[in-house]
Amino acid sequence: MIIEEKFLEMRGMRRQEIIDYFISLDFLACDLSTFVGEHLRIEVGEEVFVKMGSLSIPATSIKFSGEKDVVEKVLYWFRLRFLTAGG
Repeated sequence: MIIEEKFLEMRGMRRQEIIDYFISLDFLACDLSTFVGEHLRIEVGEEVFVKMGSLSIPATSIKFSGEKDVVEKVLYWFRLRFLTAGG
């Protein structure tokens, strides 16, 4: 078993949207920011706002850790769900 860690910073979507997504996948919520699945742990960081000129954009860091195949599969579906073209 190969263990892998991946970090993402998601900008332009609210932290609650991300949390709701993981809840919908039936991951066990250890608390409001940590979700556990079979061979997988997901940690959702706090929401901060990045200033870009006059815009204030929400940004949330996410850490995926666990068995490599599982992490890659969950990341694939996560990116597909939150993929945006041009903002």
